[in-house]
Amino acid sequence: MAVNAPSLDWGKIVSQGAIAGIVGGIVIALFLFIALGLLPVHLTPVQILMSFAHYIHAESPVVGLLAHLVVSILWGIGYAYVAATRPAAVASTWLAGVVYGLIVWLLMQFILILGAVWPGLSPIGFVVQIVAHTAFFGIPVAFTMRALARR
Repeated sequence: MAVNAPSLDWGKIVSQGAIAGIVGGIVIALFLFIALGLLPVHLTPVQILMSFAHYIHAESPVVGLLAHLVVSILWGIGYAYVAATRPAAVASTWLAGVVYGLIVWLLMQFILILGAVWPGLSPIGFVVQIVAHTAFFGIPVAFTMRALARR
């Protein structure tokens, strides 16, 4: 016997997810600008944005920024979908943010490999990326979604 599942409010999922993704995208970008500027790699924000652009075979920091925000929005919508369909999975905001950040990082590695633009990982790059995706993307997305859900 089929049970009628409640219909999803896709407008809410997309709008809240987009907001959460933008927040997470901005926070992770700011972290990367600071962290990669301080490390021996010493990349400027423009160089970081150019690397984002490189992933889609472009050469403009503006295109890199837009690509980064679009990808962040899509991941934010993904989190919003999980939150709407599996509330128990996001009951602990901190844990959900860390786990989602790890999932995003892992899937992005596969996407970059499949797109033949994976830059590889140094030990310090691995640490920076894990911290960036968990603490500075997943957690901000989770807390933004929690705040938006209370409205």
